Order: sequence, then C-alpha cells, then structure tokens
Amino acid sequence: MSKQGLAVSVLLLSLCSMSLHGADTPEGDWGNLNQLRAGQQLQVVRRNLNSQDGKFLRFSEQSISLRVNNDEVSVAREEVLRITLRGGHRRLRGALVGMLIGAGVGLAVGAVQDSKYNCSDPSNDYCYHKTAGVVLGLGAGAAVGAAALPRYRTIYRSTQAKK
Repeated sequence: MSKQGLAVSVLLLSLCSMSLHGADTPEGDWGNLNQLRAGQQLQVVRRNLNSQDGKFLRFSEQSISLRVNNDEVSVAREEVLRITLRGGHRRLRGALVGMLIGAGVGLAVGAVQDSKYNCSDPSNDYCYHKTAGVVLGLGAGAAVGAAALPRYRTIYRSTQAKK
C-alpha cells in the first residue's frame, strides 16, 4: 500500500469515528430527557453555575426532579444550564470505536510493511505484518478508546440567553 493509500485509510477511519460520535440528538432539546431512566446518575448545572448531583426521578415541561441523598430536589427548567448523564456504556462504546480504528490503522501499517517483501510467494515467512498489525491495533485501540473517551454525556444544554 502506498503512502497515499495509507493516508486515505486513516482519513476514512477518522471520518467514520466522527460520524459515530456526531449521531447524537441536539443538546438544546428538552425532549432528550425522554431517554433517561429512573435511577440514572445525573449532574444538573444551574445558570448560577451551582451543580446538583443525584439520581434521576422524573421530568416535566417545567422542571426536572432528582434524588439527592434522601431528599427529592426539583430544578425549574428556566434555571437549568446543562444536564449531564454520568457513567453508562460510553466506555464500552469507546473501546469498540478504538478497536475499529486501531485495527484499520494496524492493517494499513502492516500492508505498508508487507509491500517491502515479495508476499506473492507463499513460502515467504515475512508476510505477517498485516495480521500482526490488526491484532496489535485491536488491543491498543481498545485500551486507548476505553480510557480516553469521556464517560459523561451532555443530555441537555440550554440555548436560552442568561437572564
């Protein structure tokens, strides 16, 4: 594989990764709270930048309610600056995306290495770079993807100007 082919492969993998992350719904929609389940851990940041961490209970058009310790706290929609979901399956998703990217990059790098040898000859013992690159890329990509991608996801961000 030529250097141009390697560059195109890396570019395509990057674009695929960005399209996976860009598929979320717009953050300015209060209706995004429909995806929450009771008991999920949230952080609600108010317009005065005070934050409230707790477990989601319910929401309406006017407010969101969460359990903080043993108390129920409601925050009016007009006071909410941002709502962030904590935890979830983001680490697994990050590992899977990392594995895909790592395998693709490993395959491309292995193909470049294999092109230095006569790999059309089946008796050639030096044509294992693509396989090794994919295996190493899977492992490295999974580790980096699980560790590097944040485990917090913004569900709602107010689009209203500060009052």
